[in-house]
Amino acid sequence: MDRHAGVTGDNPYVGPRPFKQGQKIYGRDRAIRDLVNLLLAERVVLMYSPSGAGKTSLIQAGLIPEVERMGFVVSPRLRVNREPPPGPAPDGFNRYVHSIRSGLVTSSVDDPPDDVRELLIFDQFEEVLTIDPSDVRGRREFFEEVGRLLDHPNRRALFAIREEFLAALDPYRRHLLNSLDVRYRLDLLDARQAQDAIVKPAADQEVTFEPDAATLLANQLRTVNVLRPDGTVDSRIGPHVEPVQLQIVCERLWEVPRADPAAITVDDVHAVTASAASFVDESLGMYYAEKVAVVAGARSIPERELRHWISTHLISEQGIRLPLLDEGGEIEGMSSKVVNELVEARLIRREDATGRPFVELSHDRLVHPIVTDNKSWADANLEPWQRAAMAWDRQGLDSLLLKERDLRPAQRSATDTLTPYEEEFRLRSIKADRDARALRIARRIGVVVGVAAVVLGIVALVAWRRAAAEADRATSRQLAALAADPATPN
Repeated sequence: MDRHAGVTGDNPYVGPRPFKQGQKIYGRDRAIRDLVNLLLAERVVLMYSPSGAGKTSLIQAGLIPEVERMGFVVSPRLRVNREPPPGPAPDGFNRYVHSIRSGLVTSSVDDPPDDVRELLIFDQFEEVLTIDPSDVRGRREFFEEVGRLLDHPNRRALFAIREEFLAALDPYRRHLLNSLDVRYRLDLLDARQAQDAIVKPAADQEVTFEPDAATLLANQLRTVNVLRPDGTVDSRIGPHVEPVQLQIVCERLWEVPRADPAAITVDDVHAVTASAASFVDESLGMYYAEKVAVVAGARSIPERELRHWISTHLISEQGIRLPLLDEGGEIEGMSSKVVNELVEARLIRREDATGRPFVELSHDRLVHPIVTDNKSWADANLEPWQRAAMAWDRQGLDSLLLKERDLRPAQRSATDTLTPYEEEFRLRSIKADRDARALRIARRIGVVVGVAAVVLGIVALVAWRRAAAEADRATSRQLAALAADPATPN
């Protein structure tokens, strides 16, 4: 068969984008059912999850269609990040309350009709805590207002928040119905859910995604790295799959021409690369390259600096994810705004499992694609001395400092275009080269002085020997003269 026979139908995988209303989401049936039951029974539910679990997708493509079928009126997803209206703000203006009231159905803001069951959905609710961390009063007034909105018996609410912000809600929970004690944790996909999310969208397009091919991809996406006691790294199949990574890989695989447009097989994966592992690596590497370029451009920092920060601070020499303590402000020299962009891009996530917030790569499966793509990018875009600077900053070995002719390109570089570690590497290399030159000169001078001292010593020795010989001859002449004089007494 012709492998370039093509593909069938529209791509059913959404890639890195959230699912929208009208799109089918698979692997989340249990979560949708549980949330609906909790909302019916308890009225107010707090859904929390690790970053990247797909809260927004679940809400838009799963929960909203289900509750609308049950007769609920669903307000548009409410966010607290609306900008204030232009002009001076009136006295007592609260941007959070303004955001919510602007998003509600106007006729139902204060008193919805008795025959209307309304569901309010507060998505990305952590924004109320992060937009202005110092605005304690504004947040308190906002929670009081939301509490009043939820006093109506026909009104229900779902709050969706990243789990690392749960503790920060504690001072405000008392203002809400049930104090947000009813909670639901949305986890990443397990193996069965991942299988459904891979196979069923293709089936909707009348394409058979062979189970073996789906299992290969799911297992690759679940792979984690474990550090052994001897320092080596062991790759194992972990429990979870990142929904975004799954969609990225499947979206790309769908676009690959295949022999049978009505089927996706293991051979289709191998036709692109040598193995499923290579295909996943390439797909995630392409996604990483795209996102890191976007973040660097948006925040006006050199892409090489951002790539180097990721590879140096988030990945160990052994290829293990490294957690970085997140106490606000810069994280290991990187702006919190850049870190936030990386979180939004699903490259890293925030966690708070130990009571101290930290950031790390969103999944072990990103480590190898990132390392590989960073090397390829550096080989294509950086001068040899810049690549040496990266290695020196990571390993800290002075043996990697530049010497003599290798140093000249670095000396010619404009200092205003260098990253901090490149400038330090350049200066350290220049100093080390000068020190080495001075040492060589000192050694040469030492050799010259030594040779001169030896020569002078030899000359002095020869002169001394000549003087001694002359003295001996003079003494001999005196003795001979005395012996020849008859007047000399014996």
